[in-house]
Amino acid sequence: MKKQTYLKKAEKRLSELDEKLNEIKRQIAAKSFEAGHKFRRQLDALRVKREEIQELLNHLKAMDAEYWEETLNELELRMYHLRNSVQHLGERLKAHQTNQSETVEE
Repeated sequence: MKKQTYLKKAEKRLSELDEKLNEIKRQIAAKSFEAGHKFRRQLDALRVKREEIQELLNHLKAMDAEYWEETLNELELRMYHLRNSVQHLGERLKAHQTNQSETVEE
């Protein structure tokens, strides 16, 4: 895959993850401080990982295409883990909301 094509796709994927992180942030903001505290800490940790990925992507942009395979593999692995972590946090947040709703109904 050509370098510029890959970089555009990687930036798009990172942008999609940003949208999911922002959605989770909005959901957490609607919670009480106590209920949202653990989710906020997890979200903060994911944002740190996201910034590390951005730095790696910027490093990749500056590299010659012939030398970037190892960095590309690391970027792919980190993006995969971040995507899974974001999805997992979103699922836990939804489960927490469902449990809260069931408690209120009882």
